[in-house]
Order: sequence, then C-alpha cells, then structure tokens
Amino acid sequence: MSSTPAEEAGGRVVVGVDGSHDSTAALGAAVRAAELLEATPVVVTTWLQPPSFGRPPVWLPDLRIETEQTQRALLQEVLVVRDEAHIPTPDRR
Repeated sequence: MSSTPAEEAGGRVVVGVDGSHDSTAALGAAVRAAELLEATPVVVTTWLQPPSFGRPPVWLPDLRIETEQTQRALLQEVLVVRDEAHIPTPDRR
C-alpha cells in the first residue's frame, strides 16, 4: 500500500499569518488544502523585535501592548476560520 503526499509530509499544511488580507486568503487556502490532503492545518506567526544595537533589548510598554494585541487579533482570526471550516481542536496530551 502506498502512502499519500500528506502522510509522507507528516500530515500537516503550514501557513503563516500576519493579519494582512493576503495572509487571510492564504489561511483559507491552507484549510482547503488540508481538507483535500486529509492533513492538519498548522498556523504560525512571528514578529520582529526592534534592534537593540548591542545593548539589552528595551521593551517599551506601548510596543509590548501593541504586540500582544496584534497576536490576540491574529489568534481570533484563525479561530474564526477554524470554526467556519469545522476543524476540530487538536488534543494536546
């Protein structure tokens, strides 16, 4: 019995989101691709820490709050897409 491409790749479709219109479209495409491949969609995001130029990084309170708010908004966007696509929440045992 041969394996499917999803099984060979570990059964995941990875997509990055950044809050932009294009990343929302990519998220939807990744969910559809995961369905077709019978794979699990995995969503990732990152942020760029301001350069410190050799000194310890300084987190300005406004920057930290803005970063946390952005990450929460991205998470909410992902959860809406997940719920609309009826994707089960993975078991984290």
